[in-house]
Amino acid sequence: MQNIRRQQTFLGVFIFRKSIYKNLFPLYPNVTPMYRKQLFSLAKMLLCCGFLFLAFAFTFGETDEVYQATPEFRDALNKSEYFYGEKDYKSAEEWAEKAFGFAIASANKNNQARAAYRAGLAIQEQPGLFSRKKATEKFEQSVNLAEDSKIKIAAYTELRALAEARNRKREAEDYSAAIELLKANIQAETAAQINRRSAKNARAQNREMTEALEKLNKERGYMQKRIDGLSLQQAQTDLLLAEQKNVLDSMRYSAVTDSLELISKDLALQSQRAELRERAATAELATTQRNLFLALAGLGLILAGAAFFLYLQSKKHAKVLEEKNAQISAEKERSNNLLLNILPVKVAEELKITGKSQPQHFKEATVMFTDFEGFSSIANRMSPQELVKDLDTVFKAFDKIIDKYNVEKIKTIGDAYMCVGGVRGTDNEQPSDLIHAALDMQDYLKVWNKKRNAAGKPAFKARIGIHTGPLVAGVVGSKKFAYDIWGDTVNVAARLETAGATDKVNISEATFKHVNGTFNYEERGKLPIKNLGEVKMFFVERKRGGLTT
Repeated sequence: MQNIRRQQTFLGVFIFRKSIYKNLFPLYPNVTPMYRKQLFSLAKMLLCCGFLFLAFAFTFGETDEVYQATPEFRDALNKSEYFYGEKDYKSAEEWAEKAFGFAIASANKNNQARAAYRAGLAIQEQPGLFSRKKATEKFEQSVNLAEDSKIKIAAYTELRALAEARNRKREAEDYSAAIELLKANIQAETAAQINRRSAKNARAQNREMTEALEKLNKERGYMQKRIDGLSLQQAQTDLLLAEQKNVLDSMRYSAVTDSLELISKDLALQSQRAELRERAATAELATTQRNLFLALAGLGLILAGAAFFLYLQSKKHAKVLEEKNAQISAEKERSNNLLLNILPVKVAEELKITGKSQPQHFKEATVMFTDFEGFSSIANRMSPQELVKDLDTVFKAFDKIIDKYNVEKIKTIGDAYMCVGGVRGTDNEQPSDLIHAALDMQDYLKVWNKKRNAAGKPAFKARIGIHTGPLVAGVVGSKKFAYDIWGDTVNVAARLETAGATDKVNISEATFKHVNGTFNYEERGKLPIKNLGEVKMFFVERKRGGLTT
């Protein structure tokens, strides 16, 4: 950069000197050789002073740092800086390592230090446990290789930041001290260089001035000798020539002045025209900007209106959708409740998921049957509406009772009511729950029948049979399907209900074995059942004493 500036300076001096020969001397063709030589000496002295001033300015002016580097090194270092800016730190590290290799090949330690410094910057940005340690090693390598104090300061600054990040205050203080020392050295070196350059330039300037003065003295002696040798007539001739020259110079000066005045007026007119054109362009630009602003404002209003309209529509659709979703949720809940009212929870979930239900086998479940004695005669004495209403009242009461004891209702067949316990899959289901439910049913009927007798209505007296044993439960069919149970246990429970008595709860020996000691019992003998032999029967009541035989 300094060489380029020197070349530019020399070229400027050469052009300036040529311009003097081409422009200054032709204006004065009648100047005598003596005066021309004096003018040339004066111009030469001025050129020397200008050259000294330019040399001083370029010597002490700011210069860009230039270092010897191969094109490969510069290309690799530039690519490392590019990838670092793009946050591709791995590629930045790879190109910095390549630049380090090129710097080693050229044996330039400052370039090696620069490449190591760039590699450290890329490494410390990468994730990993050892990235900081590896970056520290690179910065230390840069410090050891660098001969330039600026490179060392940059590396020490990164080392100090890494030490502070790892909470190593002592190392950070050492790095800070090294940085301050390097800065002080740089300032001292700069001051010394400035002093050396100032002294050198002052000596050169004094030498040039001395030479110029010597030349002027020689010229003055020459002129004095020539003047002393001139005769009076020659002196008068020279004086006349000088006066003529002054007249010509005045005429030329007037012409030049007039030309300059005309040029100034022309420039003023051109300036006014340019100003008018600029004002017109500014006005046109303002009009265009105003029209563009109005167009944008109109477009903005249209877009705002469209957005508001879309917002209202979306809000309306959202409200409608919300209402539809609420209706769907209500219908879904209603259908779920209806399904749960027909089927057990597990079976209903299985049907919703798979569309079908697999039958289940239970090793031990308790089945209860109820039936009203003389129901046909009761039906003949009542209207169908009253009969159905009374049955609905009784069966709703039975539903509440079995829910209390975690019993699953199966179905009603005419005046018969069937339910089962032990099929819900809970640990607290016991045969005693069915007996408690049956006794609560009989108690409810006794109270209800008293009210009916007082009103002159026929009484509903029930027989209840309970048996415990294995059975199969499931859903059959694809339309109007219902949960049902099958097996000998169901048949035995139905036979026990038929063999029972009104207002009583008749249980089998299998059920008795599960609840023995919990209730009062009355042994009733054996009931013959086809293909199963004889089954012992017991009437059961709430416990008030021991077993009644």
